Amino acid sequence: LPATGVMNRLRYPQKFALISLLFALPLALATYFMVTELKLRYDFGRKEIQGNAYLRPLRHLVEHLPEARLIAREFSGGTEAARPDLLRKQAEIDEDFRALAAVERELGGQLGTGNGYKSLRNGWEYLHEKTLKINASASDDLYGSLMADARSLMSKVGDSSNLLLDPDLATYYLMDSVLLKLPEGADLLAQLRLFLARLQTSGTLTPAGPWMSSWSGY
Repeated sequence: LPATGVMNRLRYPQKFALISLLFALPLALATYFMVTELKLRYDFGRKEIQGNAYLRPLRHLVEHLPEARLIAREFSGGTEAARPDLLRKQAEIDEDFRALAAVERELGGQLGTGNGYKSLRNGWEYLHEKTLKINASASDDLYGSLMADARSLMSKVGDSSNLLLDPDLATYYLMDSVLLKLPEGADLLAQLRLFLARLQTSGTLTPAGPWMSSWSGY
């Protein structure tokens, strides 16, 4: 056999070196593939941690915007007593943006959220300035646009951080529900409350009846 002929022509040190190489090469390849796989998993997990850190202040913002929208609607509709509540809610949202700005500075470059964050921030600055001066319809439109921008940024973070790209189906569906479905559901609930408030303001709907009180708890 050719292999036997080669081995017979080699000296003992060369034979030992060749045998060692034959054992070492598969081990080296296996180690390389294992290290590569571990690095991929590490990078995947690190991205998810970054996404989670970014989403914490963004989640608070997504919760507070619908609340501010309803209070602003009440104030713009002529209820001057709602002014203190509106100012307090604006202060909460300002705090949300300060926390969001901090994670944007730290993680925005890795997650590619710069444009989405800038659009959201500019929208809030404009709305904050105009809230006490515009009518109810304009307030609704501006808040609706801002909430859409916030959900879009949340979706961007989910994609960029792998939270929405997890190969585990159970994790994927969970993250899809938390990052996309629940904010959409909260927005729909806020729109329903806004619709009921409009009906009540127009006189089409009266607050009489226990079912109206139950809605106020949401």
